[in-house]
Amino acid sequence: RLLLTVAGMVGFIAIVLAAYFAAPVAEFDLSSVWRAGVLAGIALGLLIGLYLYGIRRLPRSEMPLVRAVFLAVALLATFVVVFAYLYLSLETRDPGQVPGLTTHLDGLYFTVTMLTTVGFGDIAPAGQGARAVATVQMVFNLVFLGFLIRSGVTVGRRERDRRRKGSAHDSTRGHRAED
Repeated sequence: RLLLTVAGMVGFIAIVLAAYFAAPVAEFDLSSVWRAGVLAGIALGLLIGLYLYGIRRLPRSEMPLVRAVFLAVALLATFVVVFAYLYLSLETRDPGQVPGLTTHLDGLYFTVTMLTTVGFGDIAPAGQGARAVATVQMVFNLVFLGFLIRSGVTVGRRERDRRRKGSAHDSTRGHRAED
């Protein structure tokens, strides 16, 4: 079962990355940027829904920690790809927004360096649009980290309580058998 879950996680990440690298990046006009923003908002809403749904199902899961990790990785991979595409689209639409960012891999690389706070300095947001997206990503990084910590603590507590109930139930059964 664990192997199937890991395979599902790897498959999900592969699909998200394949969609990202296959997505065309062309110059946008204002209406297409607006549509992209609406679609990104819908995607964000769906992802938040997925997160909340996944968190609610954790207590009933046979492997709550694995499910929590899968959910966190799926959300993180999706958000990395969304931000990478935003940066690449900004640079394509308005060259100079993110100098040095010219390919899909550059977008992914820059987004991951922002996420990990490594910041090599070889690619940096220069335009106002790119700086706005970078600011949103930095806030997202903090919020995501907070949710990740909260979820980990929640899963840990629930798992601890489940184990305590199981051992208390087992010890109760042992005492009754002796009586």
